[in-house]
Amino acid sequence: MTKLTEQKYAERMVIANVTYLIEELLGHDPEIIDDRAINLTTTTCPHCGEPFNADDHYSGETDEGEPLPDDFEYQCEVCGQMFMEDEIEEEFAEIMEWLIVDESMIRELKAQGEVVLDNRYWGRRCTGQQPYMDDVIKRIVANINERMEQQY
Repeated sequence: MTKLTEQKYAERMVIANVTYLIEELLGHDPEIIDDRAINLTTTTCPHCGEPFNADDHYSGETDEGEPLPDDFEYQCEVCGQMFMEDEIEEEFAEIMEWLIVDESMIRELKAQGEVVLDNRYWGRRCTGQQPYMDDVIKRIVANINERMEQQY
């Protein structure tokens, strides 16, 4: 079985760079992105700064299964610190490029927490190198190769 490479994956899945077009649209109506983008903000732990999804991290109990104290609502999975919702830090993603990509790549990007607009455009947070060099593409391709190995 031949493994998929990052370069081949990006060549097949990235259709076009449409940064200028999207930025022009946003220049006329900046609020267009608010309701149509996924993962536009990153939520981070106030103690260690690691990103996390607040919806996925509230369980009402500590890692040991004990109830969280009344004055805490969340526990970071990375550092283990507990904190309240008002301590959560939220940052808007800085989009460097907008790319039209294949819909199967959109599913992979969403799973990796990447910014996606209208289920068609990837809000790439870096520039200056080919997309296949991005860490997110490396993780996606590693996941695809792992799934392919499990099938055979």
